[in-house]
Amino acid sequence: MPRAALLALIAALLTISLPAMASKDRAGALRIPRRYLLVEAGQELVMDRRVTPAAAGTNTMQGLFLHGCTPSCTGPTYTTMRALGLYYQYAAENFGSDASFFIAYLGSYYASQAGAGQAMHAVIGSLPTTATTARCHPSHAVTACKDVVMTAPAGAPLSRGGVSYSFKWRLMVLDNVLFEGGYALPQDDFRSDTALADARLHVLTRGFLSLFSPQAPR
Repeated sequence: MPRAALLALIAALLTISLPAMASKDRAGALRIPRRYLLVEAGQELVMDRRVTPAAAGTNTMQGLFLHGCTPSCTGPTYTTMRALGLYYQYAAENFGSDASFFIAYLGSYYASQAGAGQAMHAVIGSLPTTATTARCHPSHAVTACKDVVMTAPAGAPLSRGGVSYSFKWRLMVLDNVLFEGGYALPQDDFRSDTALADARLHVLTRGFLSLFSPQAPR
């Protein structure tokens, strides 16, 4: 999709009004609609399924590169965080034969808002010293939000065809749910493509916020 058309699609998705909030009690209720992963804009939806707390460490981008599970984890596991259920989605777009853009979302729910907050605190507290964090404010309903930039992941490096990747993650708590969403870009393109990648992360965030409606599946 041409850049101008992609920006127009992003702008349209960011202007959709959001409903009232309601807590989640099933992993399936955390599935973000495909349009918020920009599948129609050329992204290939690679993964779209529930995952168990035990499997999330080594079967998700978040587990591998944010929690550092390869397979033992340098950060907290979803089992020790006491996640009750998780939903995972990630999409990819090829830049060429050797490079891709990845965007990934993992939603996990807990027994309470405090439990979700403790889980986020555990992840932030385990980040490598090279990671940088900044507060974010996507919605007044979000009780905590941090953006995390990692020039190198917590676990084994992500490399494809000799191309190394850097990451930006967004962690936020809304009611009893922890959102871990983010993207990976080739290190050489990270600075030049951050603005467009950030716009896609904002769309993903918007998709997550759209789930919190009394009419959403439970």
